Amino acid sequence: MRVTVIGTFIKDVIYHWDGSRSHSLGGLMYTLIPLKALLAANDELTPVCRVGEDIYDAVVDRLTDDPITRTEGLIKAPQLNNNVELRYFSPQERQEQSLHPLPPFTFAEIEPFLDADALFINMISGWELDAALLGRIRKSYNGLIFLDIHSLALGRKKDGTRFYRPIPQGKEWLYNADVIQLNRSEWQALAGEEEPEIFLKDCCFNQHKIVNLLLSWEGSKTFILRDGAVDVFAIAPPQNIAVVDPTGCGDAYLAGFGITYLKTADPHKAARTANRCAALMGSFKGLPESKEFISRYRTLNGEMDE
Repeated sequence: MRVTVIGTFIKDVIYHWDGSRSHSLGGLMYTLIPLKALLAANDELTPVCRVGEDIYDAVVDRLTDDPITRTEGLIKAPQLNNNVELRYFSPQERQEQSLHPLPPFTFAEIEPFLDADALFINMISGWELDAALLGRIRKSYNGLIFLDIHSLALGRKKDGTRFYRPIPQGKEWLYNADVIQLNRSEWQALAGEEEPEIFLKDCCFNQHKIVNLLLSWEGSKTFILRDGAVDVFAIAPPQNIAVVDPTGCGDAYLAGFGITYLKTADPHKAARTANRCAALMGSFKGLPESKEFISRYRTLNGEMDE
């Protein structure tokens, strides 16, 4: 299986709600690490990212600690990398400040990597691409597109502070992806107070679509739109994993759902795996080492599948 992943690497400073602080690479790394745990040794994983010159070497070192990850999609930018400060006031409440934004992609930069079995787009910064570029990608790519709405729901003040705002051209983003995920706040930025079943029928009536609504400590709710009808099911998170840092949980969910769905075509199994990946990512403070996450995931996976 060949997987292309579009997003942004972040230089993170995280102020945890217990008063501690951690520094690490972040952003798309939180999706790539669980992808490495889920993919086989003969698969190929290609991140497509613009990377600031200050962290480029560190990113390459981190990505090449296994044989499946390729680096041809990395574009070295002659500037500082996107730097984010996250301040948690509780497990659910945080403030984000984003500095040194990187330029968006062009179609020419993405096109060489569309020869893949699956395409993951994680809008880490929110400006990796716009709705028009996603539409062009959709016309050129016949495989499944997995989209994490993420920071599409966030505006940015002059000082870098992020804030929720309505998502521009929100229905176009939904229309041009196959599997979409977002949390409660992102859903409100997309659809306001409208119920998911009604909103999805309105904007995606003739499409087969899966939308995962991430509910933090409550797990997730999945909406499957097919032939104008919407089926819904909920999955609770695993109870045997203690979450100490929610940073990256949604990014890990994207990986878990996507790869499992590609392998099984079973959204229930995909959502269970996704919740497992999300909770496990949250059991680390900051970004875990790839080998540690992979080892713990495979141990946990064996225990929970028995």
